[in-house]
Amino acid sequence: MRRVERWAGLTRTVSNWDGLRRDPELWDEDGDCLVHLYAVGQSRRGPSFCVPFQLLKHRNCGSMFSLCFAQTTKNTVSNNTSSNVKQLPSKASLRIELYIPAPEDTSREASFQWHIATRNFFAFISGKPLVGSHLGQAMIDLQERMCLFRSGRVDNHQDFLDYVEAQGYRDFVGFPDYALAMLYYAEHYKIRDAWIDAFAHCVGMNEKLVLSPEFPVSTSTVGGQRLNSSDFGTARPGSCSNLNSRTVF
Repeated sequence: MRRVERWAGLTRTVSNWDGLRRDPELWDEDGDCLVHLYAVGQSRRGPSFCVPFQLLKHRNCGSMFSLCFAQTTKNTVSNNTSSNVKQLPSKASLRIELYIPAPEDTSREASFQWHIATRNFFAFISGKPLVGSHLGQAMIDLQERMCLFRSGRVDNHQDFLDYVEAQGYRDFVGFPDYALAMLYYAEHYKIRDAWIDAFAHCVGMNEKLVLSPEFPVSTSTVGGQRLNSSDFGTARPGSCSNLNSRTVF
């Protein structure tokens, strides 16, 4: 498996992450919805996340409960010795057990990436940082999961942009990792304004881009290819002054 990192955008720090079995950031002691990353009856390792059910309702997560198995159980002490289950929330008389397994017949790597995207969906719900191997791909995968798990009158693209803004991922100045990641995301979903903003900052940081772990991934995009071309080798922010008149996508 590839190394997984946690991007704390507000402090601009990156750290190794290994919290898929149980993520302390996504474990609310007052929560009443326990999230399992496997099908019901397939494991005894316990839930990975614990969140308030009302928060899921507030975030319009109805589709998630239509797609995934959920059941209501009494909040009693479990005989399971798993460390995940020892500290179940105690204030609610009832709790919801939600099971979100990876799709059947997927590879181990694909299943792992599915679980990472699931984790990041709950990070979005809870206002916590993203984790993953590449920030740009984590953003794309989160957006896809938002479209899959949310229903009703929602604007997933705007809600995503509000989330990454609040997490500090759109503070590009002097930080090419975030600019390249947003460029990758915005080009995938063809969000013009976000693309232009990220591209302009990338041009201004051109000499630093090659040092970013996001750079190898971004070179597969149109924006990345332009940044990697000789035309932008000595570019400066002013080079983007006429970008609005170009065919971006």
